[in-house]
Amino acid sequence: MKADHDYSNVAGPAGLKPRMLRDLILKHLYIPGTCTLAAITRRLAVSLDIVVKHIEFLRIGGLVEPLAGEYHSADSSWALTAAGRARAADALRQCGYVGPAPVSLEEYDCQFGGDDPIRVSPSLTGWARAQAEGVLRPDQVEAIGTALLGRGLIYIWGPPGSGKSHLLRSMNQALNGPVPVPHAIALGDALLEVFDPSFHRVSALEGSRPPTSDRRWVWCEPPVIVLPHSVGAGDFEIRHDRGAGRSHAPIQIKANRGVIVVDDLDRRPAFERLLSDRCRDLIDRGRDTFFVPGQAPVELPWRGGIVLASTLPPEQSVDQSLLRRLSCRVEIDAMRPAAYQAFVERIYQAQGQSCPEGVVSWLFEQQRAAGLPCVPGMIVQLIRIAIDRARYRGESPDLGLSALEHAWQIHRGLANRAGSASEPSGPHGTIAALPSRRFNGSIDVRAQQPVQALRVRTATYSSDDLQ
Repeated sequence: MKADHDYSNVAGPAGLKPRMLRDLILKHLYIPGTCTLAAITRRLAVSLDIVVKHIEFLRIGGLVEPLAGEYHSADSSWALTAAGRARAADALRQCGYVGPAPVSLEEYDCQFGGDDPIRVSPSLTGWARAQAEGVLRPDQVEAIGTALLGRGLIYIWGPPGSGKSHLLRSMNQALNGPVPVPHAIALGDALLEVFDPSFHRVSALEGSRPPTSDRRWVWCEPPVIVLPHSVGAGDFEIRHDRGAGRSHAPIQIKANRGVIVVDDLDRRPAFERLLSDRCRDLIDRGRDTFFVPGQAPVELPWRGGIVLASTLPPEQSVDQSLLRRLSCRVEIDAMRPAAYQAFVERIYQAQGQSCPEGVVSWLFEQQRAAGLPCVPGMIVQLIRIAIDRARYRGESPDLGLSALEHAWQIHRGLANRAGSASEPSGPHGTIAALPSRRFNGSIDVRAQQPVQALRVRTATYSSDDLQ
């Protein structure tokens, strides 16, 4: 085409190859059939000046033609010629992305490289008060905030039910946003998609941005990505969808200026080795290297935090390489009586009820007798069971002491009583409608699994401590 060799003289976003922007214009015209220059400008998120210069070269090359209006006016309509449709179809086969113009690698490096720290609330008071009151001490909140300011590797451990998972999922409240996330990054001739609605939540400030702002970036809340158990090595590399002709950014790039959360580390031993390998460059250099087909390896900057959570202390869960790189270690232990009292009262308030007298003392005594640490997860679980039991019985939820005692029996295992199998306990004692299945024999699963002692520091408070 006549205009191909002239694209080096066409103005465009810094560092972006003109051919890439030209193909995007053709793809934006290909899908609706016709489009105005104003609509193309809006969809590409570039200036009308840039679109006008590129559309003129495409017209000279015989790929587009005007339908109505002045050539260079915003409301002029344009369409593809037969040659333009063939060229657009070929561009779609090579790259299925149709969206705003990508930012260049230089622009992305400028935004995320350097020593600009993650924006963290100085006191984290909002997060600590709303999500971590009674779970973390003030000095632990400060340690986590200090680690998040750098490329921090944070290790949190404690017994099951201590509130680790709830704490981790609320970490976005510890970060000050918003964070700029590009729709895509141009890596030479390749295009890497970054913005992902399943990971990025658009900030409330996005709607109030001035019209002149660069719409190739989306302002989002700081991303907090909790890695599922199914995550593997491929999730930390650029994912190429050859069928759709699209390339998607890896997890750590989507979490830039946010936090990657790895929960239940003790239950995913194979992941620990992968994490150790990836953390070296991320933490030590603040950059990660990726391989793009047909091109030299590219480096992308990374500014974020990594939070590991486990029921085991770090010495029993990670290797020496990760231990050396830990920014802080936080142990969540059993709750103190006063903190537990306040926590239980908040749980009852959330259910629209007041905490009955004696409930907290009873909870402490039950957990002490069972050899269990006094953790917030227990009361949450018992209230859920009590509510579900009331629904099953067709009653209004009652969260009094009697209801919690029944929930405790259900949760810890109903005691065997003589004749209980044939004596219904009330109108809901039998479920005759459930179909039965035949087995060659019966197996008591509990008999096959001996109870293992929890290796945690157990609270030894008595009911007297609450007075």
